[in-house]
Amino acid sequence: MTYTTDSQLKSLTLANDKKEQYIKDGSTTNLFILLRETSKTFIFRYEINGSGKKITIGQYPSISLAQARQKANEFKALLAKGIDPRDYTNEHELIFKDVAQKWLKEKAKQKLSSLKKTEGRLNNHILPKIGNIKIKDLKRDKLIKCISEIKLKDPRGDGYETKTRIFMILRDILKYITIQGIVQDYISPLAGLNFSDICKDKHIVTNHRFIKDPTKLREFLTAIDNYKGNKYTKFALQLGAYTALRSGTIRALKWEYIDFTQDIINIPAEQMKMKKPFILPISSQAKAILKELKAYQLGEYLFSTNSKIMSENTLNKAIKILGFGDEATFHGFRGLFSTICHDNTQDHGLTSEVIELCLAHTDNNKVRSAYNHSERLQEKANLMEWYGNYINNLKLK
Repeated sequence: MTYTTDSQLKSLTLANDKKEQYIKDGSTTNLFILLRETSKTFIFRYEINGSGKKITIGQYPSISLAQARQKANEFKALLAKGIDPRDYTNEHELIFKDVAQKWLKEKAKQKLSSLKKTEGRLNNHILPKIGNIKIKDLKRDKLIKCISEIKLKDPRGDGYETKTRIFMILRDILKYITIQGIVQDYISPLAGLNFSDICKDKHIVTNHRFIKDPTKLREFLTAIDNYKGNKYTKFALQLGAYTALRSGTIRALKWEYIDFTQDIINIPAEQMKMKKPFILPISSQAKAILKELKAYQLGEYLFSTNSKIMSENTLNKAIKILGFGDEATFHGFRGLFSTICHDNTQDHGLTSEVIELCLAHTDNNKVRSAYNHSERLQEKANLMEWYGNYINNLKLK
C-alpha cells in the first residue's frame, strides 16, 4: 500500500488486525507514514553504514505532506554527502562541536602537516568555550569573545598569532556549514570580516630568540655538537643550524626528499608552511651531517625510528637542557641566518631576494610573485655554502 496525494493520505486507515502500520510515500523515497488508531506520523527511514535508522519528522496534518517531502529530500541530500541526517534532524539543536569534528575529519583527508596544531587549537581554545553552544545561538559576540579571551600557558608574547589562527579555524568551520548545506541558508556571523576587524589590540612583535653575539653563539653551537642526549635530536639541531629550516619542516623530513647527487633537499608542498614545493641546496657541512645520519636510518623519517615524526617540543627542550633556553629557540636559527646573511651582503655578494628564497619566504607582491617562478638554485647554493663556511669558521675561532 502506498499514497501519492494528500487526499489519499487523509483517507488512510489501519488494517483490522494491526495496531500500527508503515505506509510508503509513493513519490518520495524513504518517506513513510506511521499509521496508528489516533495519529499519522511522517517517518524518514534509511540505512547508513549497514545500520537501519529512522527519523520522526512530525504528525500529519500539523506537518503537511509537502513539508514532509521537502524535509525527506533534505535528509537524502545529507545522506548523499555521507552525513547521517539523524545528527541534524533539528538544525536548531545542532551544536558547534558536532560540526567542528566533522570539519576536522575532512581536514585530515588533506594530510596537512599543520593538522596536529589545528586539532590542538580546536580542543584547547575553541571547544571548551563554545563547543556545546547551538549553532543558532552562536552569534558574532560569542565568537569574538572566544578569540579575544585566549590565554596561553607560555607568558611570552601577546598570543596574537594564536588568536589569528583561532579566527581562521572558526571562519573555516562556519564556512563549512554553508558549503555542506548542514544548516539551510546559513550565513556565517564572521562572513566578510578580517581578523583586524575583530582584534584591535596593538600587536607586540616577539621575534624568536636567537644568539647573535659571536662568543655566545660559538658556545651554543659547540654545545650542540657535544650534546649527549638522543642522537637524532642532536642531528636535527645541527641540521637546523646549517639550513635554517622551520622546526615542523625539519621534523617531517623524509629520506626521499634528500638528493645527494644534486646536493638538494626537495620538499613537497604539503610539508611547507606556504603550501608550495621548496628546493633548498645543502652546504658541504649540511651534507656531511646528513651522510653521518644516514648510517642510523631506521625508517622513512630522518629523525625518527618509527612511522611518527619527532615531537614538536623535542628541539626546544634540548636547547633548554643545553642551558640556552632563555636566549635561543630552534626557530631562532632562521632569524640568525637572515641577520648574518643580510649583515654580510658585501662578503657573499648575493641579494636580499636570494636570502628570502633560502628561507622559503614568498614575495609580498602577489603580481610579481605569480610571474617569478625562478628557483635561482645556483645563487641559493652559493649562499648556503657561504653560510655553512661562516658557521664553521665561527666555531673554529
